[in-house]
Amino acid sequence: MARAVVFNETSPVQVSLSQRPIWICRCGLTNSFPQCDGSHDVARRECPGVIYRYRNATLNVASTVEHSLDGDPSRILTALGFRSLAHRSEIIASDPDEDWKVIRTERDQREFGYVAEIRDSNQKSSEHGFDECHDAIGYHYVFIREETPVLTMRVNRLHMGPIECADFYPPELCETYPWHIGSASGFLRNAATKCRVAESTAFVLAVRYDQVSAGMLVDVVNVHKPMVPFYRR
Repeated sequence: MARAVVFNETSPVQVSLSQRPIWICRCGLTNSFPQCDGSHDVARRECPGVIYRYRNATLNVASTVEHSLDGDPSRILTALGFRSLAHRSEIIASDPDEDWKVIRTERDQREFGYVAEIRDSNQKSSEHGFDECHDAIGYHYVFIREETPVLTMRVNRLHMGPIECADFYPPELCETYPWHIGSASGFLRNAATKCRVAESTAFVLAVRYDQVSAGMLVDVVNVHKPMVPFYRR
């Protein structure tokens, strides 16, 4: 038999049975029950009205949210301590000295034109999986130098819809952690513009930081076969 017990407290209670006081756990996360071991610190970051299920209190990791706040992924991510991404174009990184910036945008935003420009510059862009389904539900990133689009990449998140290569992952992983799994693909350079290695690195790091801060902990990387030797190095 098994049962779920709900705890609402976020601090222990002091009990004085002798000269040395004892702190009794009230959050239910301690590994030395009934005494407190400090695990309640993670409970202080919880949002009101959400029931959390902890996989390992020692690691202070909330594995799933029992009630999904009406199924709104952005509210779920916020409840887990991550920030939600705005549904508009937004500058996520920039370097005024080098005159470049990284923009996150979506399919229905005006800045998506930068993405289209880079794709059009590549004659074989149709081979990179730019289907309407993944485009419509994905985040699009563009590296712009001196108002010229140089690099682009798309990131799809499993909690928003299907992602590429999800079939290669255990179903239970995808079902349990949909808010944490994403797929980065469509990394392209403007064929009419040169790009330095440092710029590519800055772009990838900016995209990764933006997505990780929004809850993506597993990245399903899609690599075209001609690029496999490069990644293996």
